[in-house]
Amino acid sequence: MENSECPNWMTDAVTRFLHSPLYSGPLLNFIDTNCITFENGEQNKLAYTTVCFVPSFLPPKNFPS
Repeated sequence: MENSECPNWMTDAVTRFLHSPLYSGPLLNFIDTNCITFENGEQNKLAYTTVCFVPSFLPPKNFPS
């Protein structure tokens, strides 16, 4: 499906989700918890992989799939 074929309701639904607390809450919590680990630079470090793949960042087990 090309971008021009994407229905408006789909774009609106994704936009609403990305602005909702369901998405932004865990994301902001992750940023607050781990912001001191990351540095302002272009090179990825091994420490970044352990931070980004922690189980606490995964959705809860009762999260609808």
